[in-house]
Amino acid sequence: MKVLQGLLDDALEETEDSLINEGDSGTEGDDSDGEGGNGNEDLFDHKLTARERAVIQLVVSLVKLVKMTFKKLVIRTFVDVLDDTEDNVQWYDAIWEKATSVSSKVDDLAGTAQSPPFSNDEIATESSALISECEQLCSLAESKTEGVHAVWWQNAKQQLRKAQSSFSNVPSLENGTPHGKEHSEVCMYLK
Repeated sequence: MKVLQGLLDDALEETEDSLINEGDSGTEGDDSDGEGGNGNEDLFDHKLTARERAVIQLVVSLVKLVKMTFKKLVIRTFVDVLDDTEDNVQWYDAIWEKATSVSSKVDDLAGTAQSPPFSNDEIATESSALISECEQLCSLAESKTEGVHAVWWQNAKQQLRKAQSSFSNVPSLENGTPHGKEHSEVCMYLK
């Protein structure tokens, strides 16, 4: 699980860097031979629009939510599932498979967000796939928890649905600022 957490950390860092570094517009890593640089060449060849910037902010928020889900999986669930029964081994296998899929979906979405210009359809499709996989991961975790831990997983799935609603509003972003109660609540949940 630490390996997957590391991959999520990398995706989050790269996506956040794209927001920070987009203002450099071709100055950093711009070699005449096209090699070298910091890995964000696509961003430096393209000045982000307000809509693209807002989408990248949504992607960063979603990746943070997924990262928190992985962390809570270890803290809230793994500690309660320690015995090596056949049922638990199968559950761990299912968790690993789903977590690997979630990590791959994060990579896909972060990669698209780091390569503007991107279409609303690309972002909507990839965010929806990630959110669906992450909800399934939460359901697997919830199946082995009780009490406050189970409630946490239910709330996490609710936040993922709110994030999906924010991505559904991408075409209607005004002046590049995500709006709506859902986006505000997702951002507040992450703080």
